[in-house]
Amino acid sequence: MSPRNFPDRDRGQAAVEFALVLPLVVVLLLLVVQVTVVLVERLRLAHTTRDAVRAASVSDEPARAARLAVDRNLPAASVETRIVDHLVTVDLEIVVATDLALIGALLPDVTLRDRLVMVHEPVG
Repeated sequence: MSPRNFPDRDRGQAAVEFALVLPLVVVLLLLVVQVTVVLVERLRLAHTTRDAVRAASVSDEPARAARLAVDRNLPAASVETRIVDHLVTVDLEIVVATDLALIGALLPDVTLRDRLVMVHEPVG
């Protein structure tokens, strides 16, 4: 074996190692993207819950006000509004589909829930 054959072998070995590692890197990147999508939806849910409970707390019809506030941001969310002892409670729930290529098959859909309570102070 002559010394000039070694660089060719090293290039071939690097190509094989790259081909073996590439699928793992792609799956990890897709997993990071999917987690980011879920975290963004979690933030949207928190902001929407805050808007809904605020709207419900100052309304004569809290359930309707909360639903209207939710429909602007998360129309697919389920909303439950309750008033107990002058406190209005808004519960929101949304299912985030994990439908990203490859990752969707590995992870189940994620259900996110949020609850906020505020004093009911209708304006009228």
